[in-house]
Amino acid sequence: MNNDENNNTEEAVNLNGKSYSIQTLEIAVRRVKAGEITAYKAQQVYNIPRSTLNNHVVGKSVGYSVGRPTMFNAEQEQMLLHFNTVLSEYGFPPDKDYLGAIISMMSG
Repeated sequence: MNNDENNNTEEAVNLNGKSYSIQTLEIAVRRVKAGEITAYKAQQVYNIPRSTLNNHVVGKSVGYSVGRPTMFNAEQEQMLLHFNTVLSEYGFPPDKDYLGAIISMMSG
């Protein structure tokens, strides 16, 4: 193992009581893809479920989104957040009905 394999400073994923960092997952997937180790061995070394490793190796998990599509893009969401923050700073925090009206105007 080299130094980057021991560095688990990235945000950890915690599923069913098992924790591993995104960086560790990427290292394990890279090594399996390169044929350096098997998914079974990577499971033991990195404490990552073999099904998770296999999904990432074959590309099943990459770019997969869960849930409904978002109504706004990231720029629109930032604009809405900024708008609400400014209103709140001036003592006029928007209520649920006001936000609903603004969102309706933005989406339609």
